[in-house]
Amino acid sequence: MEEILESTLSDLSPGASNEGADSLITPFIGSFDKNLDGKSRFALPQTHKDKLKNSTLILMKWFNHSLAIFPEINWWRLAHQLNCKGNYSKKGRAARNLFYAHSRDCSMDKEGRVVIPPDMVKFGRIDKKLYVIGDWDKILISNPTYYLDEVERADALIDDYLPDVMDVISGQKTIGDFEKGTET
Repeated sequence: MEEILESTLSDLSPGASNEGADSLITPFIGSFDKNLDGKSRFALPQTHKDKLKNSTLILMKWFNHSLAIFPEINWWRLAHQLNCKGNYSKKGRAARNLFYAHSRDCSMDKEGRVVIPPDMVKFGRIDKKLYVIGDWDKILISNPTYYLDEVERADALIDDYLPDVMDVISGQKTIGDFEKGTET
């Protein structure tokens, strides 16, 4: 699942249109420890709640057994780009199915809590603790153990990767150059 979704999203990103970029919700940043209550709810951080006032949310399965919560306007932009690809090959159909079938409307209650359905709690391997991670156009929900393992691996490589990331930002390298240099 992750390989198909990753290749589809990477196809969308570099050449993707910035159409509608002005209407995206303000970016999400930061990471927060949260708890899942007995009704499979967790409270979003205040900064995220403030950005999501009156927004419909889309919850979907994501990479590395995490979940992603998109403001609807951000999710629809990606969904529209995927749909415009018109890829009905075997891999394309699988990507479309993964993207659309594994997404659900959800909402935030008055206290800023979001309910995670049982099948998504199971997919995310979430028990009582979870991490809420700002990821620009979406909010990631992750099992703390898996997330901290990922952060540890990334931190070990920061000295190797950060100069290349800065080169991509400054336009001295393309994202393709960066990805070729980071394959293991």
